[in-house]
Amino acid sequence: MATIDVLFPIFDPTPDYLSSFKRSAESLRSSRFRLCVADGGVRSCRKQLDRILKDYEYTFLKGSGVYNKARCCNFGFRQLVKSEVFIQSDIDIVWPRDLYSRISELYDEKRDFVSKVKIYYLKNRDPKLPIYIEQFQSTGVVTGISPRYNLGLGGGFVCPGRIFELVNGFDEHFEEWGDEDKDLLDKFSWSKVPVVESGIEVLHLGRKIDDETRMQRNASLARNRSYYVEKWRKISREAKEKQMANDNGGGSIVNYPGGSMEMSERKELGKVSEQERDEIRTLYDRKNGLSELAKSLATMNREVLENNYLYDKLTADMGRVASEFQAMWDRMSKKYAWENLPGHRWEIDFDTCTVFIRKQ
Repeated sequence: MATIDVLFPIFDPTPDYLSSFKRSAESLRSSRFRLCVADGGVRSCRKQLDRILKDYEYTFLKGSGVYNKARCCNFGFRQLVKSEVFIQSDIDIVWPRDLYSRISELYDEKRDFVSKVKIYYLKNRDPKLPIYIEQFQSTGVVTGISPRYNLGLGGGFVCPGRIFELVNGFDEHFEEWGDEDKDLLDKFSWSKVPVVESGIEVLHLGRKIDDETRMQRNASLARNRSYYVEKWRKISREAKEKQMANDNGGGSIVNYPGGSMEMSERKELGKVSEQERDEIRTLYDRKNGLSELAKSLATMNREVLENNYLYDKLTADMGRVASEFQAMWDRMSKKYAWENLPGHRWEIDFDTCTVFIRKQ
């Protein structure tokens, strides 16, 4: 594999942020990585970056004073990323020393999926931080700390550029940062792009924030969560309406994962067994149930939306069911040797057990 671009979004960095960024950049010192910095700050921070980085690519998108990570990442991708597979990384993430070989192995044959990471969360001012970093890069683990599964794509992920373009990158309606990564994960699932647990583990260097900043972040996060729930509620509702409009008195048609419903663009592939049909229906019903729960959550007050456990539990269940749904379709497509064409997706008529492929 050729050089891999690593895209960092950045916004008016504080000294603590720059310290973390330096550690992140040092973990990617190999010539096999090309560091790409997308600056969305009020003023350029290039002079600050020149003090801690040697070779890097840089682009500046003058901001309005409020950080928009999604817009910053999209701009940086368009302006800087050239490699076929790239990494999106926050500036406070330390990557393992064997990262290049791990990615090369993952994308040796296929490059049609996205790779998630697991995260060790550390405190930036922990006096043992240098020891933890050295231990992690030497052994791949940190004694006494367990990595957490990432519910979204926060912190960092590995992605082929054409896949990122397929879903039009991040949704720029999210304020500052928060939930834009979960939304991107759902966009990949909705577009039938596999998202895999890569086995790559990273360190997240925490930072201390003051009470005023924390209050602003909580308010922004609450708005992002409300937007996220309402957005996917609308997508689900529109998909159902298209299904109903295309139901010519026959069976219940599930279009996975959503899109065009023009009958002229549909081709019959064959049938599945009644047991397999029931498996599809069960997962479909679960997805609808979670959508209804999300709909209810969107009507609740801000205090409920700020309940991390409730929201994270919902999004975790939605992600798990979506992954199971996709895995089920992939398993059956392999069993029955169904066509799997670019720009197309499968659907099923529940009454007849008939499976179709449809142009998006």
